[in-house]
Order: sequence, then C-alpha cells, then structure tokens
Amino acid sequence: MAIIEHDRTQPFAWGQHDCAMLFRRCVEACTGRDPLSDLAPWFSAASALRALRRAGYGSAFDLVQQRFACIPTAAAGRGDVGFCAARDELSAPAIIVGTEAISRNETGFVIFPATELVVTFKV
Repeated sequence: MAIIEHDRTQPFAWGQHDCAMLFRRCVEACTGRDPLSDLAPWFSAASALRALRRAGYGSAFDLVQQRFACIPTAAAGRGDVGFCAARDELSAPAIIVGTEAISRNETGFVIFPATELVVTFKV
C-alpha cells in the first residue's frame, strides 16, 4: 500500500505518524471513512489515552471491537486488521498486508507474520 510506504519515510510522532494514524489512514483508504473521527487530537501517549477515554473507550482494542466485525483469523485478508496477544491500552491494530501484518511504534515499523494475530476484524 502506498500509505504504508509513505509512512515508512516519516519519523514517529504521536498524533501524526504513530500506530493509530497508520491504522486510520489505511482504513480510510479502504473504506472512505475515518475510524477515529470522534477522537480529539493527541500529541503524546498520555493525551492519546485521554482522547480514547473521552470518546468512551478503555483502549484501542475496545474502539476497534465496537466499530468492526470480528472475523476468524483464518478468514482475514489484505486490508483487515488484527491484534497480537500482547498489547497495551494504546496498541492500535496491525494492518494485514498479504502474509504479514504491519504496525509501528516509537522505534519504527513492526512487521510480523499475520499468523501471529490472535483476533482479527473485517475492514
């Protein structure tokens, strides 16, 4: 995806080039709708968590679970999203790109086999 390739060239920045913004841009490209439209802007981990909580979500997982249909991991395909077992309140879902899943954190892009996802959602 062109979005992922563009994001690879950008340094990590909360609220601009973080895991949630990668998720936002990819979903919007696939669906034409912004999955985070009701979240206030954020500029740090603390403000991102506050934005989630103000919108009524305890975590990024809660937001995704309420907005997208959960599907069997084996049925997930390119453009769908998913989570690994280990995640914190701010872990945005990884984007499935073929046999891999991609996300990012403060140290860079995280790429791993899509088979490591334990819960997936249809975009």
